[in-house]
Amino acid sequence: MKNIIRYYAILLCGLLAFASCSDDRDSNPKLQSPTTFTLNAPIYGSSAINLATSTALNFAWSQPEYGFPAIVDYQIELSLNDSWRVSTKEAWADKTGKTVADYATLDDTYNICNAQVGVAKIARSLEMIAKWEDGKVPPTQKVYARCKATYAGQTIYSNSVEFMVVPYYVEVKEHEPVLWYLTGSCFGNGAWGNGEDQLGVSMVPMYPIAGQEYDINTGTGVIGYIGYFPEKAIFKIIEKLGNWDFGICGNGGPLTTTYRAGGNDPGNIQIDEAGYYEIRLNTKTHECKIEKTTPASSIEFTKMSLPIKSGADNNWDATQNEMRKFSTTANTKNHDWVLDVNVTAGQELQFVANGALTDTWSASNFPFGTAVKGNKVAISVNESGKYKVFFNDITGQYYFLK
Repeated sequence: MKNIIRYYAILLCGLLAFASCSDDRDSNPKLQSPTTFTLNAPIYGSSAINLATSTALNFAWSQPEYGFPAIVDYQIELSLNDSWRVSTKEAWADKTGKTVADYATLDDTYNICNAQVGVAKIARSLEMIAKWEDGKVPPTQKVYARCKATYAGQTIYSNSVEFMVVPYYVEVKEHEPVLWYLTGSCFGNGAWGNGEDQLGVSMVPMYPIAGQEYDINTGTGVIGYIGYFPEKAIFKIIEKLGNWDFGICGNGGPLTTTYRAGGNDPGNIQIDEAGYYEIRLNTKTHECKIEKTTPASSIEFTKMSLPIKSGADNNWDATQNEMRKFSTTANTKNHDWVLDVNVTAGQELQFVANGALTDTWSASNFPFGTAVKGNKVAISVNESGKYKVFFNDITGQYYFLK
């Protein structure tokens, strides 16, 4: 009899434990799948906001009903007619000009349910949609806004709200790729300079990469560098000239990196084993990869020049505008060249090695691009000025910095 009582007691405890576990699972939050959420009507209502004299516009919204507090990526989108079919990014990518945008997505991302949006970004986005000519901007313009929410790979949109602005003309140009800069014991004179005056002395920019896409508004995207690194090389990648607090630093071991946005210095990037390495940096996400590589060619040239094609006889002086070696420290191999030069729109240029037209590089792009060895199409200057020119003879990448 005692055994029977003990048996039922154990069974009862088990059932209670099972019920308790079941209750716990039932009370766990479950991911819902909302289809929309609410963007609040702006407090400025029907008043026309003068974009030329304002600083920012405020937007606020409710979090979508995911079933629990979630860290969501939010972006503001704008339209002139409450149509959301073709983005300015899609239209800009169509070089034929046939694709017409009806909305713009602002590049800033927020993780809270409100935003202060700079009016300069709003003015630029409206110009990219409307394509107003200078002097023909309307006195007022109705604008529609909505909020985009992205979580767990799913994107949904809020309702749209309307407001009035006094717009102004903005000359819209595609933002050039954002440059970050390499400095350290293995670059230039090895002095670890980070100011603008150290460009080409102890600091070299990373280069835009052919085939990569760069944000038309911010210039962010993937940039790269290939070069020789001596044993036990240490360096950093500077985001802002003259500022050590922002950039890519080491993360405790060789070839590992972390992004620094203020705070304590995480340390230097380390390369223990000598050799050629490729660095790729996404300037939007701050993801940085460093890998050993074997270049197709690693010839160490003794001289490099940037001659201008003669207008008189259509010839090249292979020794004109001799560039200087960038890497001058011990145990380095130089593959970057620097030159300060004045050029005039319409002039044609090419890079020439060792004072002879045997090894030449050129491309049609200006002010940056990837020159092809032996190419017959010269670099054509489209804007006069004084430039600091960087050229990498491994990759053919070049940049004219004004």
